[in-house]
Amino acid sequence: MNNIFVIAGKEMKSYFASPAAYIIIILFLSLTGWFFTNTLFIDGGQAELRSNFGIIPFLLLFFVPALTMKMVAEEKKSGTIELLTTLPLKDSDIIFGKFLGSLFILLLAVSLTFPNILTVGLLGKPDWGVLFCGYAGLFLMGAAFTSIGIYTSSITDNQIVAFIISFFVLFLLVILNNLLIFLPFQSVFEYLASSTHYENMLKGVIDSKDLIYFFSIIIIFLTAASKTLESRKK
Repeated sequence: MNNIFVIAGKEMKSYFASPAAYIIIILFLSLTGWFFTNTLFIDGGQAELRSNFGIIPFLLLFFVPALTMKMVAEEKKSGTIELLTTLPLKDSDIIFGKFLGSLFILLLAVSLTFPNILTVGLLGKPDWGVLFCGYAGLFLMGAAFTSIGIYTSSITDNQIVAFIISFFVLFLLVILNNLLIFLPFQSVFEYLASSTHYENMLKGVIDSKDLIYFFSIIIIFLTAASKTLESRKK
């Protein structure tokens, strides 16, 4: 477990050593802040965060791939992944460490939207339970998306390819719920759509099936990423 946190810390330090990290986070906060302000004031909206919760998944389509694309792909391209795999580390330690490092950065970006919560609390009468469930859903979706990004980064040594594959997969998960009328086995595809489970939590409902969905994605893709690293030794 200690190895996982060491790798996570290394990834966070490495990420913030680059100006790209600050640019991505500032851009994320600027867009969420603009949409919040637009809904709250310009369009005469009420003091609420549902509009923000609705737009953030689409921002994550760009933010998460940009965050995770280099996590394994860069190591493979530079050859440092070979050094990591020769150390007394499990492949799962490497993957989970990089996952936790990425997830921390994502949580930091989301937590910096806290001023929006203060604004809603001052100007309106929000349902704090619904707000909590909304942020819980956002956290779980972000974690699931991050695991997918780590996996796509593990299957290539090209960061751009990793970004494109990750974006495509996440895009399908977000819009799948809107394509059900064109698909057979609608109940199956509805369950596979991340937006279905996220929207359930935005209603203030935390259901076991939604938790199982997000945790299953995290476990499946992180396990797949670990297997990808293991295959390099054969």
